[in-house]
Amino acid sequence: TWVRRYWDNMRQQPRTSLKERRRKQRTIKYSIIAAIIVVCAGLCAYLVRLPAITIAKVEVEGTVRTDAEAVRSAAEARLGGSYAWVVPKRMSLAAPLAAIQASILKDFPEVASASVTRDNLRTVRITVVEREQRARWCNSDCFALDQNGFIYAASAETGGRIYRGAVEGGPIGATFLPEQYAAFAAFLEEVETATRKPIAEVAITADGDVLASFLGGGELRYTLKQQGEELLQSLSSVFLSGEFESEGTFEYADFRFDNKAVVKFSK
Repeated sequence: TWVRRYWDNMRQQPRTSLKERRRKQRTIKYSIIAAIIVVCAGLCAYLVRLPAITIAKVEVEGTVRTDAEAVRSAAEARLGGSYAWVVPKRMSLAAPLAAIQASILKDFPEVASASVTRDNLRTVRITVVEREQRARWCNSDCFALDQNGFIYAASAETGGRIYRGAVEGGPIGATFLPEQYAAFAAFLEEVETATRKPIAEVAITADGDVLASFLGGGELRYTLKQQGEELLQSLSSVFLSGEFESEGTFEYADFRFDNKAVVKFSK
């Protein structure tokens, strides 16, 4: 009968082994997991591109001499692209704020500090503080120098003390007497007090000699290694002596020799 034939056919078919059944189960399980991952990735890719959490505006404040539009463009460049081709850098919570800050400080030497914050989920605010010129460093041209000796821009100003030497290569981005400038500038103030003469210009030679020109004329010569109280006392004893003003027109005072000062006057 047909029932007998059916059971005969079933007995003739090979039985699926346990190993084969487990392999098929693993295949189905991994396929489901892969499908879930693809769906989740697609959902995440959609969510991180929602306009509500995408940065649409970069605002810049605090600029006077710095080009605000150039700062904005530098920030926009950092906001381009994505992380792992999935999360756009414009996604507010993933915006590279630290990288934007570092880029501004590197590309704009005239900026002393920069703060980069999120105003909201769609706006980044950049607040810069520009350097203030305290002196000038000059060769054939003059450049602005801040309170730390950092040379940051060309300068058209005419006032303030002038420094020369001690910088190699392009001056912008360099520091005049790095790690020594603060002490050096403070010592010059003490020299002005000890001599009662304002200093207009200071040159540093390759040998470390300091050539300081006074505003009213004449030059003071000493070495960087001599900076200290002993030199200040020697300056006071020479410049504040009664004979100093009566000798004629002061040309220079050279203190680079041990225990001796050479002072020259012209009649």
